[in-house]
Amino acid sequence: MRLKTKKIIAATVLTMIAGVVTASSIKSAAVLDFLESGTNSIDSYVPVTDNLSFAATADTQFNKSTRNPRAAFQNDIARFLLNKLYNDTSYKGLIIAGDLTEHTYQWEILTLYNALLSNKANDLNSIVNRSEELNRLYEGLGNHDMKKGSCCGGTGAGASTNCICNNGLAEIISRDDRQDQLNIQAPHYSWEWDGIRFVQLNLLPADEAEPARNGLSRDPKNALAFLKSELEDAGPDKNVIVVHHYGMDRFSEKWWSAETKKAYEEVIKDYRVVAMITGHLHWTRRSSLMQQCWNGLTAVTAGSLRLGFSLDFKIVDDQLTVTRLRNGLPRWSDTYSIAKGETHFCGSNT
Repeated sequence: MRLKTKKIIAATVLTMIAGVVTASSIKSAAVLDFLESGTNSIDSYVPVTDNLSFAATADTQFNKSTRNPRAAFQNDIARFLLNKLYNDTSYKGLIIAGDLTEHTYQWEILTLYNALLSNKANDLNSIVNRSEELNRLYEGLGNHDMKKGSCCGGTGAGASTNCICNNGLAEIISRDDRQDQLNIQAPHYSWEWDGIRFVQLNLLPADEAEPARNGLSRDPKNALAFLKSELEDAGPDKNVIVVHHYGMDRFSEKWWSAETKKAYEEVIKDYRVVAMITGHLHWTRRSSLMQQCWNGLTAVTAGSLRLGFSLDFKIVDDQLTVTRLRNGLPRWSDTYSIAKGETHFCGSNT
């Protein structure tokens, strides 16, 4: 089938999906059935290449409210996104830029993985040990994953069974059974895809606790020191993509101090950080707030999976293309060069 014909068919399928997803009369289970049956056509909207492809999202926050009508739909979109990865071998994996849960309750993290994995995980130990299904997930922690502090901040009856401690979450997300994983300093870790170094920094690239908000200050666990060691190990010529929850958008600025940003800038300025994938900002109608050019590099906010947002990244012949999708439908795209001689890594839409 010729590429032009494929694009026409793909556009038709995506239009159908948009109509199905937004129709309130359709049950979420039916949406999942439709999405799964149309996976091959959906994937063909971008030509499949032998080069690097991966997906990203953020702010899953399973399960913010079981009474929220979007909760079941959110699970369906999560399953669809992971099924897409397993059905299209050109995709290396799925990056999640923080806020896996709403309150760090155990049932929330179990709901997350039950939605993403093909078989049910009944306890935390089974999640940690399920390398065959988890080795394509590259999760990070956000502010909601630290919202209640250690074990939800509780010491009373039921605290240990209803909540998962920070070190328990760190153990899950920094598991060492990914074949492409390089270094671990839990909860932070790094890996490489096709010669590009990826560094998962979780909350934010800092060593000091964030400014206190509502009496709570979260510890980034020496993320900046970990990034510095990763950059030194990668060297000045290797392309690097960093992942952390707080971004460079106006909303995330409330969680950064000027000193923190300056320290981050100093660490990365002599290295080839070609993209930044962040979360925290769920969505805004002003697309300019969802991606920025910060100090010569693209900082792209993934958007919330709860609202159907995800990102597609494709790198072909040193050209990086990032496409924003909502409910499987492309909404925005940008392309820029990450070739060796380039020093500015921002597209025309950032």
